[in-house]
Amino acid sequence: MYPGQYPAVPAVSPGKTREQVPAELDAAIRAGEVPLIGLATAREDFPAEYPMAEPARDCAYGSEQPHELIPTRPSSHG
Repeated sequence: MYPGQYPAVPAVSPGKTREQVPAELDAAIRAGEVPLIGLATAREDFPAEYPMAEPARDCAYGSEQPHELIPTRPSSHG
């Protein structure tokens, strides 16, 4: 296999349920062996399975309570 090539895996069709996705594709996605477009398709079809596709709600700028996500220390300068 040449750099940039990916193993042949079946495509994920919109509307398929988790049970209909071939195990080979699921394993390839989790192993990072699927092109980004294939990964994006799987994430759109299964957002709960691939939370990386969710908006960045847990970052400090997007959180409703950023103070809970940013570690703070008492000031040593008083």
